[in-house]
Amino acid sequence: DSTRYYSEIDEFFQGHNADVVMTDEKLFMAYYPYYGFNAFTAHYANPLGQFKQRNEEMATWAENSWDQTPQEFVDTLENSPWDVPNATIFRGDIESPDDGYKAHLAVDIFPNQPNVRYDAILFDPEVFNDPDLWDVKQIGPFV
Repeated sequence: DSTRYYSEIDEFFQGHNADVVMTDEKLFMAYYPYYGFNAFTAHYANPLGQFKQRNEEMATWAENSWDQTPQEFVDTLENSPWDVPNATIFRGDIESPDDGYKAHLAVDIFPNQPNVRYDAILFDPEVFNDPDLWDVKQIGPFV
């Protein structure tokens, strides 16, 4: 399955001194010791980590990315109240970027069972299309 690409992603991140990763790939984070930008569900999140606010921030980044230049997007990230991710793992295809780069946010819908819903957020690939700001690589189904 897609976890076979995790070691290659880790090598790529190590080569870029990444330490804070934004991803919904919880198995990647289980195998490799990076700081996650956000917890995977509210149930396991430390309240001091501001799970809901971080989710809202990531959703805003995704939505606004479609109307920003690469530099404007970086400026938005740098104005975040938290240490911003310096690496991301998205689902997507560099060769067919029209659909965007996808990640999922967990939404707490307790008391329903299951009690978590995952909503997709899509980033405009164009904001990552500046080699002076980003080093983007396709690794299996991941960007």
